[in-house]
Amino acid sequence: MTDKSDDRTMSGHDGTARAKPLATVKLDMELMNELTASKGADSDSLGELMIRHRGLVLNELRRRNIRQCDIDDVANRVWDKVWRIGRDGTWDAGRARHCHDPFVPLLKTVANTQALDYHQRAAAERRRRDVVVSAFEAHGDDWRAILAGPSAKRSAKHRPQPSGVPEELAAAVATLPERLRKPYELHAGGMTNRKIADEVGCSWGEVSRRLKAARQALGLSVPTKPR
Repeated sequence: MTDKSDDRTMSGHDGTARAKPLATVKLDMELMNELTASKGADSDSLGELMIRHRGLVLNELRRRNIRQCDIDDVANRVWDKVWRIGRDGTWDAGRARHCHDPFVPLLKTVANTQALDYHQRAAAERRRRDVVVSAFEAHGDDWRAILAGPSAKRSAKHRPQPSGVPEELAAAVATLPERLRKPYELHAGGMTNRKIADEVGCSWGEVSRRLKAARQALGLSVPTKPR
């Protein structure tokens, strides 16, 4: 006897009970194919992949010693790369025919690559800070002379670059955002805080705050004395 209240059955035209078709669950590979076919526009397919494999990505990144405070940012880079693979049409489901679904191996490869990039960026940042600090310790106040380099277009009347100051120092300052870099370079060139305030169009106190922020970004603990 068929229980008419059972949601899993339905009646056909001949009155016989038939099983309801179950909702089809798409494979990861199918979702990625849809993302590729839409050239990255199918946000639903990408969203479903992110929901399914969020834990996998986070675990892969933790295994590769990504700092907890940075792990979400690196995970976002992983999914951004997956989206780009779909958008650019570089996804090839047939390249891993030995796998039931080749998406997971791809995702792990992307996570590993982004983890490696993260550690390379962190190492470069540590080297940059070491260069700045070492130059300051070696040359004292003279290290500032290099900061007014090409971007300030110093004339011959300015002090020459101290010997032994590495070029990376000027490069480090060049990475600062404009609102921090310009006041810092003007200060390095000998301009007073009041004149810097007039030059960049802010208050004297704001100049001091920007100089402090620039020092912190460069990894310097020695305060810049106001002039």
